Amino acid sequence: MDRQQLLSNYISHPSVISISSRISEPGIQHIHLNGLIGSSQAMIMAAISTHGNQSHVVILNDNEEAAYFLNDLENILGESQAYFFPASYKKSFSVDDADNSNILMRAEVLSRLNRNSKTLVVTYPEAISEKVVTRKNLELNSIALRVKDSISISFINEFLLHHEFENVDFVQQAGEYSIRGGIVDIYSFANELPYRIEFFWR
Repeated sequence: MDRQQLLSNYISHPSVISISSRISEPGIQHIHLNGLIGSSQAMIMAAISTHGNQSHVVILNDNEEAAYFLNDLENILGESQAYFFPASYKKSFSVDDADNSNILMRAEVLSRLNRNSKTLVVTYPEAISEKVVTRKNLELNSIALRVKDSISISFINEFLLHHEFENVDFVQQAGEYSIRGGIVDIYSFANELPYRIEFFWR
């Protein structure tokens, strides 16, 4: 039996269907599962996440435990099916030492949740104790560009500087941008790859 067949058996199991149904009901549901060992917790969570259209947040005890759980989920569901929501800082006692890759992961999760995308999130208490931007402020401090929009490069430059992006020759990490003639590269915190915007003057 391969992994997909095993997952299918879990998805169609009456107990998993019952749990999924109870989770979907309004109000707080207290469900306790006992006797789960090894990767069975991740297998059940993976199966539950396939039911319905709601997002799920799994909170583990610490960063390491959450990372192991995420690894199990990715092995079961495949990559890009579960998302990690880490703390922003490299060390919990040093709020000045931010980790851009962690900020990028946090922004990606918040962006997905803001779009009401069905999302399976794995996190831990230290990460969810940090304040996050409200949906309204996220929208007010975001910029959406479309093909044929009219906007000036100077406006984008001012916007990015205001939001503490760093102007560099070539973007390499989140929080950087580069302007070369009519080409603007922006490495947003909300996407794992940078954007390139090409301007055409009329």
